[in-house]
Amino acid sequence: MAKSNADTTTLKTSGRSPMAAITSRLTWHELLAIPVVAAGVAIYWFRDYLSQLYFTGQHEVLFYLGLGVVPVAIWLAAFTGVLAFRPRLFKHYRVWLASVGVVALTLGLLSFYQTYDGALHLFTLGGYVNLGGEVGDLIAGTVGWQAALRLGVIVAVIVALASPLFAAFAVMALGKGFVYVYVSMIIAAKGIGRMYRKESPPVDGMSANSAEEGLGADSDVSDVHPTYSGLRDLDESDIAASNGGVRIPEPASAFTGSIISTIPQPSRADDENAMVDGDGEPISFFGNGEGGEGESPRTDIPELGEPASIFEKTLPIALDDKSGVEHVSDVDDLDDLAAEGSVDGDETSGLGNKFNRFWGTDPTGEHTPVDEPAPAAAPINGSNGINGSNGRSEANGHAGKTVSLLGKRKERWATPPAGILKDLPAQGISESQIMDTAQMIRKTLADYDIEVEIGQIRPGPTVTMYGFVPGWVRRYKQIKKVDENGRPVLDERGKQVVTRIEQKTRVKVDSILSREKDLSLALKTPSLRIETPVMGKAQIGIEIPNANPSPVTLRGVMNTDEFQKLRANGDLPVAFGKGSGGENVVIDLAKMPHLLIAGATGSGKSVCLNSILSCLLMEKTPDQLRMLLIDPKRVELTPFNGIPHLLAPVVVNTDEVVGMLKGVISEMMDRYRRMEEVGVRNIESYNQRVPDDRMPFLLVVVDELADLMMTAAFDVEQALCRLAQLGRATGIHLILATQRPSVDVVTGLIKANFPSRVSFGVTSSIDSRTILDTTGAEKLIGKGDMLYLPSDAARPRRIQGAFVSDGEIEELVRFWQSTPRGWIPQIFLRAVRSDDGAGDGSVGGKEAATDELFDKAMELARTYSKLSTSLLQRRLRIGYPRAARLMDELEEKSVVGPSDGSKSRDVIMNHV
Repeated sequence: MAKSNADTTTLKTSGRSPMAAITSRLTWHELLAIPVVAAGVAIYWFRDYLSQLYFTGQHEVLFYLGLGVVPVAIWLAAFTGVLAFRPRLFKHYRVWLASVGVVALTLGLLSFYQTYDGALHLFTLGGYVNLGGEVGDLIAGTVGWQAALRLGVIVAVIVALASPLFAAFAVMALGKGFVYVYVSMIIAAKGIGRMYRKESPPVDGMSANSAEEGLGADSDVSDVHPTYSGLRDLDESDIAASNGGVRIPEPASAFTGSIISTIPQPSRADDENAMVDGDGEPISFFGNGEGGEGESPRTDIPELGEPASIFEKTLPIALDDKSGVEHVSDVDDLDDLAAEGSVDGDETSGLGNKFNRFWGTDPTGEHTPVDEPAPAAAPINGSNGINGSNGRSEANGHAGKTVSLLGKRKERWATPPAGILKDLPAQGISESQIMDTAQMIRKTLADYDIEVEIGQIRPGPTVTMYGFVPGWVRRYKQIKKVDENGRPVLDERGKQVVTRIEQKTRVKVDSILSREKDLSLALKTPSLRIETPVMGKAQIGIEIPNANPSPVTLRGVMNTDEFQKLRANGDLPVAFGKGSGGENVVIDLAKMPHLLIAGATGSGKSVCLNSILSCLLMEKTPDQLRMLLIDPKRVELTPFNGIPHLLAPVVVNTDEVVGMLKGVISEMMDRYRRMEEVGVRNIESYNQRVPDDRMPFLLVVVDELADLMMTAAFDVEQALCRLAQLGRATGIHLILATQRPSVDVVTGLIKANFPSRVSFGVTSSIDSRTILDTTGAEKLIGKGDMLYLPSDAARPRRIQGAFVSDGEIEELVRFWQSTPRGWIPQIFLRAVRSDDGAGDGSVGGKEAATDELFDKAMELARTYSKLSTSLLQRRLRIGYPRAARLMDELEEKSVVGPSDGSKSRDVIMNHV
């Protein structure tokens, strides 16, 4: 005790607080361990949030900077270090501004490169952006000569900021050099003019004075175009002979090109005889290799008769001139180029493996610059060497098209081959089985005095529809016969003659429907469905399952004429399956425009979704269709991870669904703004109006809606309905699937916005009415047997869905993962985070207590020690239901205690 008092006295006398005294006794190891442990606990506690924040931030940084994050990080580290240790270095502000320019120059240079594999593909998000990111594209641009000009300006600014004196000397030196070069060119031109005037005699009709007046004292015809210096070797008679005896008139000016434009244009047929020399031999100006003996054909003189303004066009275009990349048009059809021999199929398919935006890929996989000069062509002659009006060769024209294609980065995607999907041999029901079943149905109905006639029969893959025409109900009546005067007619015995008259009425349809169970018993089948009318005729259809069902494959339906016609005209063609009568059923998802699928577990919902997605992947490339797949079950849609069509990996966490749907809504509104700027109403008109900035279709697929409705019912329903109402014009379509078609999952608002629905086998007629508004789905046999209700039909249609196996899906996904990546329209789907509490079923992310009288009820609770429902009714002047709800909310907030019969509840808020 004495020691304790002494310690206390020591603390008081020292003037330090107890906390300071405690910390002074701790070692630096213990002091360092306290924040480390606290940080570790915080990281463990908020690990999910921190991991999500890390991956989101990483994706954002790489999207905007790419590999440029390295120079930016180095600059930030240097800036922070100088700010912390050497602040006086900031007085050299020009150096710091120059360093910012160096970072910008680095980002611009990195934007020229884009890789899909290797060690650097992590910085490009798998080829989604280039190494410079969006900032690098913004700095350099997408056009080669513009990028070079911009980067050159940045270099000049960096030099000017880092060393203004050196920049001034450099500008002065460049100016002096330009002046010297200009003066030297003028002096050389004058000297060449004097030499030409001394060597070449004047032409008849053009005196020396007139030549000096037209061309100037120091000018010459070679100054107009250097190639015409070869004309000085021709004498006057040669020129006169080549022009049919017509002299060349005097030009108006030396620098207007009038001398060349006034030369008559010889025809192609007379190219060889256009000019002759003194011996009468023709002079060739086109290098056809048919000159005289011992003489090589002259190729330095272009074709006469072409205006001076197009002489540059007649010359071969060098492919190393990147300025010509953007000036060549009509490059979208690679198939035409391949047909003409300028771009073969291997080169076209390999365009996606480019490492540089100006580079292509040869069939061997080695990167080859596309601006490499083409092989030397055959000698150009007058008949087939120069193409038409502008004199450009076919090879040069197509090479320019290829370069322009790579400059625009509009590479074509390769489509999957048809061999990925497998086809199975069709099995059918025999004709004898069909007739036996029809006779059995007719006999069973006849046993109950129901007369029917066999009508049209359509065998399908899994069920066969038997058509029957209702017969007659025959009744006989005895009537006493009378004559014309109304007197009875007597027979030989004196008795009145009685006649028997037959009365017929049609068999009622209800009488046939009432015998459904009897037919099922006779045919030994539990699932029998009766429909009327069918096949467009006045007959009743009875659908009977086949003993040996025939498989319906996706490839088999895609090879039909119906699908090929839809493929040519539809935007999103889907091979759906075959009807109960064997007819092929194909749909256009863009016209539905949304699809709602429901059915019990194992009825075929997931196979139907996989079939729809596989068909779209077989037909559409990533620049035509993008997808967002949501699979809370984590097993059905996750095999599609890795295909380039996906906007994001398959969403499996229900907490992220609302944010992703809101991101799709943001993309939808952005598309509406873009269409408003162009002045169009839908995506089809926009893509026709702006072909260089085509918007791809966007498909949102949800595999299990019930799971989402249990977590965030209001937000999910609101987002889906908003997309369904407004998404059609922007090319956004939805497919929802659920195995629990109850009214709390498939709400009335969802049904109103999803007019096209599919129902597989369900357990009760109530579920069938919920999804289709009619019964019948409870009688389906499963395994792809469905009822399809399109938006423009009054009754559902029975269809056997197309089947696609897991092996086919794996092959299709493997193809898209390994195919050379082409051009993809950039759609960056930013997930919008919902407010806190949005995942607990609350409305709009707020708490469930949204009654406007809740605050007044809280005031009453503060006033009284006991509270009852009747008190709330009297004080707030409300009815009993609302007062009871307020009481429940107060109990949830721990304001009042639990209910005790009819007694008032204790207010426990004041005691807490």
